[in-house]
Amino acid sequence: MTDAFFESMSGITTTGSTIISNLEFTPKGILLWRAILQWLGGIGIIVMAITLMPIMNVGGMQLFKISSNDSSEKILPKSKEIALRLIYIYSGLTAMCAVTYWLFGMSKFDSLTHSMTTIATGGFSNYNKSIGYFNSIPIEIASMVFIILGSLPFIAYIKFLNGNRKIFLTDIQIKTFLKIIITSIILLSLYLLFINNENFNLRSIFFNSISILTGTGYVNAEYDGWGSFPLTLFLALMFIGGCAGSTTCGIKIFRIQILYLFIVNQLKKVIYPKGVFVIK
Repeated sequence: MTDAFFESMSGITTTGSTIISNLEFTPKGILLWRAILQWLGGIGIIVMAITLMPIMNVGGMQLFKISSNDSSEKILPKSKEIALRLIYIYSGLTAMCAVTYWLFGMSKFDSLTHSMTTIATGGFSNYNKSIGYFNSIPIEIASMVFIILGSLPFIAYIKFLNGNRKIFLTDIQIKTFLKIIITSIILLSLYLLFINNENFNLRSIFFNSISILTGTGYVNAEYDGWGSFPLTLFLALMFIGGCAGSTTCGIKIFRIQILYLFIVNQLKKVIYPKGVFVIK
């Protein structure tokens, strides 16, 4: 009972921790169910964060402004419409991921379960070695692409479908997210190349940096032997997480940006006590 409760909570919250030690010998029904739980947990977080929380005035994700003369009858249908669009986008990305995995060599069952946990950025796998079990560069590249797609704010997809074709290039949160990925990859590469070159492997650096930053938890290498700096960097990346309004965990890029602007604003006030500075 305790194990079942732990595995269920880990799945529905997209945490990714597991108490199953021999995944290869676990019944397919259990593997499928835990993948479904993680998939439902991913879409549940998105729908709650983007559609329901603004109505309840909870959190900073204000998708639309509610003026004083708006009634709940006007708000709720719009919220329902947005929620349905999010579900369609989420399901579409999952289907695309499953087909891609299958084309690159996964079995139909593995492609289905891994696509659910990839888009949900949860990381449940059917094998103890995670994605590393397949030892396939195309599968790992596909995994990285769809992990990033699941880590972007889903409101950006809605804006894209509504005609804003440049949203993925202009959104400040997405740009910061990609900059963090590139910076962490460069730092790890330089460290392993000059300090610990026996573990230098660009394939592992790319994959694990993206997986850990987004809180997915897929692995393709044992990075615990890379040294103290990579482990410290990974710990920092875990705290940051992906974009707000996505399936990722962590503090989120959006809050990091606000914290940075707040610190800069406070420093300006110290330097110019009579100045008026507004955070935008």
